[in-house]
Amino acid sequence: QSRLDHWAGAIAMKMLALLLRLAIAAGGIMTLNTYPVYQTHLSWQLAHSFCCLLAAFGFMGRSASLLLVLLLGSNHSPFGISLTSQVIFGVAAALMLIGSGSMSVWAPEENILYRSNINEPGKCCQTP
Repeated sequence: QSRLDHWAGAIAMKMLALLLRLAIAAGGIMTLNTYPVYQTHLSWQLAHSFCCLLAAFGFMGRSASLLLVLLLGSNHSPFGISLTSQVIFGVAAALMLIGSGSMSVWAPEENILYRSNINEPGKCCQTP
């Protein structure tokens, strides 16, 4: 790998994740401010706001983004198809793929995704 790959990877992991988390926070605030327009149930609005809050702070960011994508991607989404919901959906999907970044509060998913499963020599196919 070249130096450019390492530089681009560092920028993507630090700055892009932070910008995506800020975009989710802004989208969550915009959706919360326009609550009377959507006429949704309070439970849907609270679930959406809670997922946006968790993803914005980076508290289990990948899991919160997954829940947000599932909430917005359901067939009967109470928020309808608006530009705000489409942007939040895309940003949450991107955040779910790249991770919540270096300034996240808690990211236990990173340990699960990036742990190595190196077997000891001679024990690759044996059962314990």
